[in-house]
Amino acid sequence: MDALRPPPSDPSNNAACGSGTGPRRTRAQRSGDAGEAAALEVLTGRGLRLVARNVRFKAGELDLVMLDADTLVFVEVRRRGRAEYGSSIDSVDPRKARRIATAAMLFLQRHPRHARVTFGRNLLGRAFLDAGDPRTAATHFFENYNADKQAARAPDSLLFLAEAMVQLNDTRRACIALAEFGETYPALAVGRLQNQYDGLVRRVTCN
Repeated sequence: MDALRPPPSDPSNNAACGSGTGPRRTRAQRSGDAGEAAALEVLTGRGLRLVARNVRFKAGELDLVMLDADTLVFVEVRRRGRAEYGSSIDSVDPRKARRIATAAMLFLQRHPRHARVTFGRNLLGRAFLDAGDPRTAATHFFENYNADKQAARAPDSLLFLAEAMVQLNDTRRACIALAEFGETYPALAVGRLQNQYDGLVRRVTCN
């Protein structure tokens, strides 16, 4: 297992939990609260279930944490009063996205036994992988796989760990991850995850 463990990620990703509700809410914050309430009403109307709201850490904040069937969802609520200010998604720059991802990571660390945490960890790793940070992504994939190899998204995380290692040019760890996947999840290697598995096998040369 130590041979599969990815190299350490940037320690600046670590953060501590914030405390309390803070000072009296400003007008802008009250407006944000109203936006969150509206978003919550829409999402619950579509079948999502609320897990937590306004989860605050020193490194960032999660507006809403919800369940969409068996998927743990982290919701960032953005509100724009005038169209000329740009769309809500335009207001989430890379720095803001990084703070959201870090807060999600801390939430998962605080609630490691949450019934759907395997989905959240895997999704968080994919977010870092898509953002071009395979080293941090690898840490989340490894933690998700190592926490419970029978969890619903443990096999996916093991394959994504191999992908992260390929992007880091770490062929040895990529091959270890692929070999372990084939041994641990033979049915998935010819089933649901066959395309992803075969694609990775073609990309690396293992002894």
